[in-house]
Amino acid sequence: MKVVFLGGGSLRLLPLIRGVFWHTPEFFRNGEICLVDKMAERAEAVGKLMMACPEYESVRCKITWSTDLDTALPGTDIVYLTMGARRQPTRSQAMFLANQYGYIYTDNLSINGAFLSLRLGRTILDIARKMEKYCPEALMLIFPNPVAVYSHLVNTHTKIKALGICGGFSNHRWDLTRVLGRNEYDPGWNVVAAGVNHMSFILRGTWHGKDIYKEVLPERLTPFWKPLEIETGNPWLKESYERAQLAVVTMFKKYGSVVFSTEMDGLFHLFPDDELAFQRKRYGFGENFDPVQAVNNEQNNIRQKYEEFIASSKNPRAINWDAPSELYSRKESDIIIPIFRAVSGQESMRIVASRPNNGAVRNLRDDMPLEYTMDILGREITPVEDQYIPEPFCGLVSALAEFQRLQSEAIAAWDPALFAAALDAYPVDQFKEKRKIFFRKMFDLFSDLDPHMLSAGKYFEPDSSRRQEHDKRYRIEDMKELEPIRCPCGFTRRAFASDSDKTASLHIVDIQQDSKVHYHQEHTEIYHILEGSGWLELEGEKIPVQPGLSIRISPYCRHRAVGKLKVMNVSIPAFDPRDEWFD
Repeated sequence: MKVVFLGGGSLRLLPLIRGVFWHTPEFFRNGEICLVDKMAERAEAVGKLMMACPEYESVRCKITWSTDLDTALPGTDIVYLTMGARRQPTRSQAMFLANQYGYIYTDNLSINGAFLSLRLGRTILDIARKMEKYCPEALMLIFPNPVAVYSHLVNTHTKIKALGICGGFSNHRWDLTRVLGRNEYDPGWNVVAAGVNHMSFILRGTWHGKDIYKEVLPERLTPFWKPLEIETGNPWLKESYERAQLAVVTMFKKYGSVVFSTEMDGLFHLFPDDELAFQRKRYGFGENFDPVQAVNNEQNNIRQKYEEFIASSKNPRAINWDAPSELYSRKESDIIIPIFRAVSGQESMRIVASRPNNGAVRNLRDDMPLEYTMDILGREITPVEDQYIPEPFCGLVSALAEFQRLQSEAIAAWDPALFAAALDAYPVDQFKEKRKIFFRKMFDLFSDLDPHMLSAGKYFEPDSSRRQEHDKRYRIEDMKELEPIRCPCGFTRRAFASDSDKTASLHIVDIQQDSKVHYHQEHTEIYHILEGSGWLELEGEKIPVQPGLSIRISPYCRHRAVGKLKVMNVSIPAFDPRDEWFD
């Protein structure tokens, strides 16, 4: 077997592959692992440590790394995607907006998840089309969220077979075991589940041969039951574990059903007040949020982890492979272990993953992106019989699936009207004015996305604004209300970038020390210095600047601003992130 890991420099891969080497070494014997990543040094470190880990001795497969996907794909059996779309400061700012307006924040079953799907969706579609050319029979495994959107996108709009995979496959084996009073992962749970990713329901199953609904839960959930207190250094994590147990028990007692996995965005749609209160308590409203510091903290954290990881790859003998470690410890509960075992033909394995319905779950449309139970053996994927949505939740699951289906269709067609329809389909606070305000602020926040898709924001303007558009030939923006967005020179607040006429846009930029030389092929920019001192680097020449000075920068002029400066920048035509170029 040959597997290409795209995002092959990810720090989560080494523990996963150690688990595969340990549990199913036959999968990779005489096979190949190719790690593809734009950061070659990171992929190389992952590859070298895979070959240095103790489990590799029983496998001895070929391990390579590359920055070129096209050369890696021929002959591939599985393409595993592990990359993400979240980044600071947008990540935190979206959280604070969600808290302010009463919505859940996640990267999946949420409005934020929908915006993130625009960041990564076209990239995943392009990867699938490369697979059609180089390895059309290969299976795509999709780990980045929203997995159901991407799985639907690939399965519906290409010839590639894809599975959206999720940690929920192992989460329920923790949650249910804790309900029974033990804080451990127990593989003895064997369940059939269906729904949407992060909000599926266990339809039936056993625990070590005993029926979950008829024996296990009724026997354990006595009037004296209380959640297991879990000792951890993180108080928020401790509370999350205990809340998950309470959610499982509450649902069983009230509905006779149990959620498959207890992610917050799924539980929000079942217990909205409780989950929103916990989110607000944990993250707050961002009163003292510093976007520059948030970016620096994220970059420093990533840099420190990779520096340690890369250094260890140069001296792997110093690693204690048996010690608990986020970077090195073997992970034995991930869903890829049974998938790899099944795809290699060793035995049929039962998993829960996301795909278009295609008749697997009764009473829902075939084109719905759902999560359901399936058996895999070789290249055959067979849905388990008799899957359905428990009656109290049919309408909610259908609405959430339609919300994600429309995201997929919007990405495939690159159609802002379809994306607006997807947001409209989200079944929380529909037809409330506050919802339009929240959506508009999210469009402002994600201003780095394609302006064509950002034009979907016009569908959420207040009715009074739409009437005024016919009467007035102007629009007002309060720059203080716009969220700062990362740009090559620092952080910028952008006004009028999403206007339909694309004439010009206005930016207030706080220059950062790590500003990057870049240029534009289409845009002319006018810089006006508002505050501070420093210089503009133009075509390699350093021009001192001070408040009151204005500079016009033509297309193809390499430039950056340096110093402690605040700059007003007018872009003609309106800013388009696709017209930022780096040498």
